[in-house]
Amino acid sequence: MSRFYKLAVGAALLLVVSSAHAATKTYNNLTIEKLLISNDNYGQCMARVPGTFSNCADDWISFGCAGDFNDTAVAWRMFDQAQMAFVLDLPIVLTVESSEKYNGFCVAKRIDIVKES
Repeated sequence: MSRFYKLAVGAALLLVVSSAHAATKTYNNLTIEKLLISNDNYGQCMARVPGTFSNCADDWISFGCAGDFNDTAVAWRMFDQAQMAFVLDLPIVLTVESSEKYNGFCVAKRIDIVKES
């Protein structure tokens, strides 16, 4: 293989990897206002989290409990965390993947509950 070919392939791979990573963003100090479970839509479980999410429809975030983008067990545990934060009225930190969507709504990849000091 020529050196040019190797460089071109390497550059293309770098672009693919960096563009996939660029769709993930973390949002701090959020509050959950509503929870939703649906058998057929939205990845089965969602939370309404007022905020501005890049490239996402509205302020609903799916946890992907249907298993298309997240492992189902992990997704339901994230939804459990969302329920706990909702009931205890604690702020959360969400990492959202805007390239993975259910019905236009972005998918959460991580949820942290923040205990206020």
